[in-house]
Amino acid sequence: RTLASHIARGAIRVHEYDEADMVRRYPVLRDLKRNPRLQESEEFQRGTHSLAWGLHAEALNAWYQSLERKPSFVWCFEDDVGFSGSLETLVDIVKRDCGDADLVTADIKLRPSEAWWWLDVHSTAFA
Repeated sequence: RTLASHIARGAIRVHEYDEADMVRRYPVLRDLKRNPRLQESEEFQRGTHSLAWGLHAEALNAWYQSLERKPSFVWCFEDDVGFSGSLETLVDIVKRDCGDADLVTADIKLRPSEAWWWLDVHSTAFA
């Protein structure tokens, strides 16, 4: 079946949001928007990227809070994830080999590069 048919029958629900939605829910994001590191980035200056593109935890929480019935488990794939093959196989492998892991990744660094946009983007409460 196609993705559209799953969405049409309610088997898959799509949560749409934008930066304005996130700022309404989390007003402190107005301050983050003014972060010099983000303001200097070409993508933010051009308007091709926004806080909604980069702040995954806030976006996921906005979706989760909008649900009447809360799922006990959620899979989240970022838009730059690449995988060839059966998604069912991937899920089975992760369930089998990763147990109750909170994060599954092929490459993670303990300290990101100084060039990473989000390195110092946080509210004063988390400084």
